[in-house]
Parts: sequence; structure tokens; C-alpha cells
Amino acid sequence: PGYIMSVSPNTEYLILAVLVDSETGLDMQSGVEVVEVKTEPVTAGAGVVDVEVREVYENSVDFYCTMGEGVSKYMVTIYREDQVEDARQNWSQYTSYGINSFEDMMYLLISTGSSPRARTFYESTEVSWGDLWYATPHYICIMVEDVNGGVSLVLEPFETL
Repeated sequence: PGYIMSVSPNTEYLILAVLVDSETGLDMQSGVEVVEVKTEPVTAGAGVVDVEVREVYENSVDFYCTMGEGVSKYMVTIYREDQVEDARQNWSQYTSYGINSFEDMMYLLISTGSSPRARTFYESTEVSWGDLWYATPHYICIMVEDVNGGVSLVLEPFETL
């Protein structure tokens, strides 16, 4: 059995498989089995998460997320403004990876998140986030999944002191 998590939506893939003897590590048959698959595109969602920035410090922020009706879960991460603007201007360079809009680019960035990793919540909650750049504009980036599996994007700007 196998499972790979980091695949892009609306993208064609090839699954390559070779049968191997688990004791000897030797091929049990010659050749490679190839299966073609295509992931589903992202479905636009109706879910909303409201963000209230409570305190901003030199390198951290405290905020509260309130789930709207029909929200199943949401993922939160924070990116600098220049990173979000780079995604906004350059998403079209990644169409071969299934990126068809700025929103698709942000969904990929949030779900695969770099350091610090995105956090997933299933209820309204207070969030404290540190290790941010000093005196720098940032965005709280939220990918909201509704009960029907659709996703939407919330971006809340703030600037560290």
C-alpha cells in the first residue's frame, strides 16, 4: 500500500509501480506498471471564517478566528506580503502543476505550507503566531473548507511593529 499527499488539483499524473520481493528486494516481474490518473479541480466553497486581529507585536500576532455557518474546517498560515504578492503576480507560471488562478496558488501554498506549517482548526479559536519578521507587512492566510468539500480563501493583512 502507498499514499502520497502532496499532489496538485486538476493535474494529470502517472503512477509507476514495480512488484518487488520484500525479502530479497529483487524484482518479481520485469517491467513497470503505469496507471494514469487526474486529480479533481478545486471546487469553490461558500464557507467563511472571520478574522479579528487582537494584538500585534514586534514578531508575533494574536488573532481570533470565527467560523461561519457550513464550515467544516480551516487551515491557517501566515505569509509576508511580498510572498502573497509574488503568488498573485506569478501564479500563471505554474499552470502545468494544476494552478489556474491566484486562489489555486494560495490553496497549494497554505496546504503544503513552509515553515511555520499551516495549522488546521475545526472550531472558532484564538491563535497566537510567532517567528514573524519585524516591522513587516504580513497576511493571515486561511483556506476554508465547507461541509460540501468546497474551499474558499480569506486574506487578512496586518503589519508587525
